[in-house]
Amino acid sequence: MDKTVFRAFETYWDEEVLKFWRQHPDRSISKERFGKFFTPVWNKAMSVTVTNIVSGFRVTGIFPFDRNTIPDAAFTPSDVTSEEKQPGTNHRIILNLNIMPVMQTNISLVSYII
Repeated sequence: MDKTVFRAFETYWDEEVLKFWRQHPDRSISKERFGKFFTPVWNKAMSVTVTNIVSGFRVTGIFPFDRNTIPDAAFTPSDVTSEEKQPGTNHRIILNLNIMPVMQTNISLVSYII
């Protein structure tokens, strides 16, 4: 669902927000204004939902089932390159958390708090 349905929603949302900002220089999105551009975005995104859902199941290997769609490397643990304990807490700060690529996506976080 993330890959197909919500990606379409996000694209339409971004378009609508940019259009709103051009028309309203103050760029303030109040509760009253929010509903006015959320509704058309929702309706537009949901109008292509069936096609998107079917596509999402196919590209993620859920249906038809394909165990090779997501490579084994996507399930390997992350590598921690540096970590520091926060004084007086049980929290750790992990620096340079390198996450294995998933579905051709590279993610490298500079800092992340656990």
